[in-house]
Amino acid sequence: MATFKIHKDNAVVVSTIDGTKNKEKNSKIPKRFLEATKRPALHCVNNGIRQENKKIKISNKENLPPVQEKPINTKKEEKAKHIIDTDLLKIVPDATIKKKDAPNPSSKTLMLSTEYSADIWNYYMETEYIALPKPNYMSKQAYLDWNHRRVLVDWLVSVADEYHMSEDTLYLAVNYVDRFLSKISVVREKLQLVGASSMLIAGKMEEIYPPMPKEFAYLTCDSYTTRQVIKMEQLIMKVLEFKLQPPTSYTFVKNLCSNHELDEATTNLALYLSELVLLEGEHYLNYKPSEIAAASILYARYNLMKPKLWPKEIEKSSGYCIRHLEPIVKAQWITFQDSPNKKEQSIQTKYKSSKYGRVALLKPRSVKLNFSLQESEKYSSSSIDDGGELRT
Repeated sequence: MATFKIHKDNAVVVSTIDGTKNKEKNSKIPKRFLEATKRPALHCVNNGIRQENKKIKISNKENLPPVQEKPINTKKEEKAKHIIDTDLLKIVPDATIKKKDAPNPSSKTLMLSTEYSADIWNYYMETEYIALPKPNYMSKQAYLDWNHRRVLVDWLVSVADEYHMSEDTLYLAVNYVDRFLSKISVVREKLQLVGASSMLIAGKMEEIYPPMPKEFAYLTCDSYTTRQVIKMEQLIMKVLEFKLQPPTSYTFVKNLCSNHELDEATTNLALYLSELVLLEGEHYLNYKPSEIAAASILYARYNLMKPKLWPKEIEKSSGYCIRHLEPIVKAQWITFQDSPNKKEQSIQTKYKSSKYGRVALLKPRSVKLNFSLQESEKYSSSSIDDGGELRT
């Protein structure tokens, strides 16, 4: 192997291939070294193949006809930019879109999608049977009555409003309480603990940032510890067999109102009526959530004197006619009429705000015996057809 070494001036480098050491000689410089010093400086060695390729490429370019570059008209570009800018300036921020292309602002979830609304409604109609409480469960409770339940629901409404929880959380919590009391006997001192743990579970199901167990222990004025709240939470989920996402009357009301694009006043009044039903368990637990939702919308439209009391589209999608909903509407009229006289006023206070259109301040219209054929101030009985539609 050839070896290399840096030498001093006038030193002769001798490289040996046989591996011997280099030797430095101070003798006279041979002629071959003197001739080598006269050579010009070395340049990069050109690769023969690459050089040929380069020549070919250059020759091809030379054979091509010259490309005539068109001069760029800067004036046209400036005019185009000017036109675009003026068009952008004409756009109004809140410009309206055509109704066909305009998305429904309330259709933010899959449940409200028009493509799947019918299938989802049918699915909810089938699954609501799974999570129904027993209507007469209070008769088996030795230490509780309906008044205790009413006080508990009113407290849950105030807690949900205080912590800005969604309506789904409130309805689910009441459903958990009723289903739990349908299977387990509870003493009066533990009823609030059941409600707090039910709200904790519902918050975990619906809320992004649900309150912690210690918050619910604090809301009970420290009547229960955090450990007790967690233990009751475990017991409730075990008794309910982890069926924690049933459809509620709120689910059906929002679905119907969104799919049929009902106005805000009708929606708020229907929500108010369905929430008043939560307090009166003894009168409404024998009805399904879908029936209560449909009856709430029906009475809301009746109270607001809408041109069509029960359109065929709503009747078809809900699956209920006026005659089927008539008993529920009559009960809701009584509940609506007696609501200002109740001790529990959390729901009334909530729906007196401008957020819900102050629907709690509306006066309930009386419902006579034959609701489907009755006369009203604006419409006569002869203007009602078999489908429940009112014709002016």
